[in-house]
Amino acid sequence: MDEIEKKQIINSTIKSLIGALPSAGTALNEVIFEYRSQVKQKRINKFIDLLKEYFEEIDETKIDFEHLKSEDFGDIFESILKRVTLNNSDKKLIRLKNVLLSHFNKEFNYVEQTENFLDLIGRISETELLILKYHDGLDSSFNEFSGRISRLRSEISKNENLLLKEKELLDKGRANYSSKFEKLLVEQNKELYELEDLLNNYQKQRKAEFYNLSDSQYAIMKHSLLSKGLLYDVGQGQFDFKPMKTLGITEYGIEFLNFIKERKI
Repeated sequence: MDEIEKKQIINSTIKSLIGALPSAGTALNEVIFEYRSQVKQKRINKFIDLLKEYFEEIDETKIDFEHLKSEDFGDIFESILKRVTLNNSDKKLIRLKNVLLSHFNKEFNYVEQTENFLDLIGRISETELLILKYHDGLDSSFNEFSGRISRLRSEISKNENLLLKEKELLDKGRANYSSKFEKLLVEQNKELYELEDLLNNYQKQRKAEFYNLSDSQYAIMKHSLLSKGLLYDVGQGQFDFKPMKTLGITEYGIEFLNFIKERKI
């Protein structure tokens, strides 16, 4: 007995039991079955409307009809439609559309990975997704600015020592480059201030208040993203390690963001 037959038997049994109720049977039948059927159909219709723009403007000569007839594409299409009927979020509906288009264009053809990511679309909250997006590229940017700041501070320290020597020559009335080093230090300190400001902005993206969350709410979100394999604990293994203080995006997380990104015609 396949899953469809099992579902039909269960539905028939429930309908029979509800029908046996003297007064409420018809109303319950309508609420449980007819109404749910209408809701699912509306969701599918909304999904189809989202696809219209793409199919109305695409060049048919670029369509790989053999690919559309393949079992893999058919399985993905069926899996996406199933999730459409269970989804009541417009944002997630758009992501499901993007997924379908990525397979339509053969940008992403890993069926097993697709199933995992489709499950994630259903399970990840909008706030979790926002946190994940802000962590994308955060590590590389943070490390880049940290490195530039460290090198610049070293250069400033060296030039400050050189300036002191040049000022000694100035005080003795000898030829010197004090004005040159003063100008250079002004420029370097300005650059340092700007880099530190940028670094502070990146630091804010690791804070609960940046996402309008309390510390406890943010901890729950981070733990959830860690458990999904989308973020990892950057400081793990370090001497002064504090759990979940500094998180970075995983390769899996980067692939997921690419999986749901907006597709253009």
